Amino acid sequence: MNLSQLQSFVTTVGRRVDRRKTAENIYGTLGSILNLGRKWGYAIPNVEKKDIVFPADKRSFSSTLTLLRESSMPRCIPTNSCSSSPRCADSA
Repeated sequence: MNLSQLQSFVTTVGRRVDRRKTAENIYGTLGSILNLGRKWGYAIPNVEKKDIVFPADKRSFSSTLTLLRESSMPRCIPTNSCSSSPRCADSA
């Protein structure tokens, strides 16, 4: 894989995931596979991570936390021991 092919791959992955870090992790996994191929003697060009442009996050980390905080999920899962707890009164 040359630089153009790797950039195309990372761009395509970036369109499918929300986080830049996820695209970087997938690139890292692919890089490990390609390094192993080089070790086995295959002619695979070495492309540095600094040469790849990774996509920006589709939404900010703070907006994700806000979505989690504002979700309608109960604060705890009611159980026999929890039902008497004042902390769980709003979830019963």
